[in-house]
Amino acid sequence: MSVTINIVSRITVISIVVLLSISGVSMVTANSITNSAAASTSQTKESLHVVSASRANLIGGSGTTLNWAGYVVATSFSNPQPVISGISGSWVLQKVKPTSNLDQYTYSSQWVGIGGYFSGELIQVGTESDTYSGFFGIGATTYYAWYEMLPYNGQPGNSSEVKIKMAVHPGNIMVAEIFGNNPTWTITIADTNTSGFFQKVFTYNTDMKSGDFIDERPTVNGGLPTLANFGTAYFGPAYAGSGNYNTVTETDGNVYFLGSNGIQNVALTMDNSSGNVLAQPSSLNNDLQSFTVTWKRGS
Repeated sequence: MSVTINIVSRITVISIVVLLSISGVSMVTANSITNSAAASTSQTKESLHVVSASRANLIGGSGTTLNWAGYVVATSFSNPQPVISGISGSWVLQKVKPTSNLDQYTYSSQWVGIGGYFSGELIQVGTESDTYSGFFGIGATTYYAWYEMLPYNGQPGNSSEVKIKMAVHPGNIMVAEIFGNNPTWTITIADTNTSGFFQKVFTYNTDMKSGDFIDERPTVNGGLPTLANFGTAYFGPAYAGSGNYNTVTETDGNVYFLGSNGIQNVALTMDNSSGNVLAQPSSLNNDLQSFTVTWKRGS
């Protein structure tokens, strides 16, 4: 996504998982997500522009991209089927800090989504962690939740990220999910450390070919900005608490962990244009769902 000054856009990258045929694993639902933070943020974003990951290095379960770090999943990366009808994700809202540079903005977003990897059609929901470093050591941070649908938010000509009026705080555990089938989708996000909760039904069509678990350097004013220093970002139940799954659901009702057998997953590393690593995902934990992303450099 793209952003005007002070605004962040994001793009979805999804973890490829191995399908484990786990019919006993339930996705996080509106009933199970009873908490979440409520609030607002003054920043607004412009339209998102998907910058797809490089597919040249997807052999061996890894790849590189200029703006995504994390995991993408699909039935196949050579012949993906449009069958992903649900995604459930959890993460610890990353805390970011201003740099020592003067008058600099930095950006980072965490999200889950369906679509976006094989086409520009993407429905996503997540959180933003941005900073500003000003003169005389003045610094500020901004945190908020958002949702977005590309190439438009359900309406032609409107491709803006939408901020959710729900306060969120760094260090809190976020749970989110997207479920449905073209053209009806339900987006849910909550902060389990507060009473904040958001859920809404949308009319929208996505390609349903990929599922994404991503930390993103969003597009701002048409370019890729400095990635905010988040240290280490934590995704999945190993860090967000048991029951807060990282799973995908297919139209036949099968539910798979991110790393289950039967579905493919790819780990994406975020590089700059010179090939220097900006953010690096870990291997999946033994639970086949959890992973971390480590910040390496801003740009």
